[in-house]
Amino acid sequence: MNTKQLITRRLERAYKNLEVANSLLAGRFCEDSVSKSYYAIFIAAKALPPTKNLDPKKHSGVISLFNQHFVKAGEVEKEFAEILKFAQKERTSADYDEFYSASVEEAKTQLENADRFLQRVKEILQEKGFL
Repeated sequence: MNTKQLITRRLERAYKNLEVANSLLAGRFCEDSVSKSYYAIFIAAKALPPTKNLDPKKHSGVISLFNQHFVKAGEVEKEFAEILKFAQKERTSADYDEFYSASVEEAKTQLENADRFLQRVKEILQEKGFL
């Protein structure tokens, strides 16, 4: 699989996770929607490093490379680093905290953030000629 195919596949997977998060929210499965929204964001973030011949394997590596090579380099606005950080925190609570209960509004906010994040990543990939 070449770099362009890998990037395209990751972005497709990110959008699929976004669609699932939306369906879960519609069914009022808020914690699961929060989690899937995070994975949409995470996988979209993971689509960017291959544009610089980088391919992290762990969540921490994806986040670190996103911040270092894209946010600090000025290619991505800082607000998207905040979205990623917040989404990860919420996903951890949704998946592991037995007492966490996401509201519809919280899940909706996470979903809207994921949609914005994916749109921005898609724009960057188009600008760089990978889509």
